Amino acid sequence: MTKKHILHMLIVIAELIKVIIGVRRSGKSIMLDLIQDELKEKGVFILAADMGGQPAAKIDFDMPCAIVIGAEGSGVSEGVRKAADLIVSIPQKGRIQSLNASNAAAVLLYEALRQRRI
Repeated sequence: MTKKHILHMLIVIAELIKVIIGVRRSGKSIMLDLIQDELKEKGVFILAADMGGQPAAKIDFDMPCAIVIGAEGSGVSEGVRKAADLIVSIPQKGRIQSLNASNAAAVLLYEALRQRRI
């Protein structure tokens, strides 16, 4: 993977940041501030991992992007969902409805790496 690709792939785990920092500024979550003030200004495409989005295999990960992974069970917040440029999902089979956050992150990062190696 090139330095360009490393710089382009930013991983943001939304709920983890909120738990670790444990604060909110001016009624907006830290994650929304990061998305709006830092990432979008730098031209980073925001992908929120949540149910009901575009399948991961159909997303072009070969671009500057940040993948926001929400909390297990509740997913990303509504504010982050609205601020995202695109909702990305991992198709499930059988009775499984969702993956835990670390597994979802691993699947999405693998898909990004797979696309960038081709």
